[in-house]
Amino acid sequence: MRIVYRLVGLFLLLFMVSGGWAQPLIPGAAEVELAHPGSEIKQNMSFRMALPLYSSSENRLMMTPQYRYLQLSDAFPFEVSQFHKLDFRFSWMHRFNNGKWSSVFFFEPTLSSDFKQVSFSDLMWSSGIRMVYHKNERRTFYLGFIYANRYNSNLIIPTFGARRQLTDKIVISGNLPFFTRFSYWLDPDTETGVYYLRRGFSSGITGNPDYDYIWVHERSLGLFANRKVFRNWWMAVNLGYRINREVNAYREPEHASWYFGTLLTNNSLAPEYQYSESGFIMRLAISYRFSVSSFSP
Repeated sequence: MRIVYRLVGLFLLLFMVSGGWAQPLIPGAAEVELAHPGSEIKQNMSFRMALPLYSSSENRLMMTPQYRYLQLSDAFPFEVSQFHKLDFRFSWMHRFNNGKWSSVFFFEPTLSSDFKQVSFSDLMWSSGIRMVYHKNERRTFYLGFIYANRYNSNLIIPTFGARRQLTDKIVISGNLPFFTRFSYWLDPDTETGVYYLRRGFSSGITGNPDYDYIWVHERSLGLFANRKVFRNWWMAVNLGYRINREVNAYREPEHASWYFGTLLTNNSLAPEYQYSESGFIMRLAISYRFSVSSFSP
């Protein structure tokens, strides 16, 4: 079994560094959030993988499956309390000949449901493109758009990001409107810093005459620490404060609509039901990753 692990690790490492793709690769990661006292959201966890499909000097194709689980308390006016989300992201990355520019295109089909009864509305998909400008080894800029289709709504989301390595140990990065991060590396095996994060979760609801789907979105701010504990295994702890987390329930609109905005603020539809909470949070995560450079997140 140890030989198998080494062979798999060698394959992923060769895949990552071949053709000049000197970027960190995380083949697998799992995260669990500990519910704070008084929260009506009892469990929130996720697991994802990164599987290489093809790599050359100018192109790379990845598949990233992810599973997310959300459990609510009985305080909500739903017949179900457990929700599952399974998505498969296919990403094609192309590096242009001059080395300064690269592009990323992705397509992501998603199944999100309580799994009591799966309907066509539980199938969603999104796609997007991002242009990346590598000014130098310490400065990178991103600009792109995301299109998402879900619950008879069409969303167009602009994105902007940057990564700035101030010193060998200090890195500032962000992908607006989703996250901002300040990292300080104590040593090659220990990363600390602060973060601001926005993320969401949506799922269909079975057997409810008043609601068709829920939309959960949150904003949080906190501290994090990542530590390499054994070979390529890393442990992470996030401690912070959830500024706001909402659970909104909606009726699916009868006619298709278009919106320009963000995945995390939903659209202009008024929720049929709304719940909001805030409080301290703690997240634990474990990941298996390779890192070519000494200091890289």
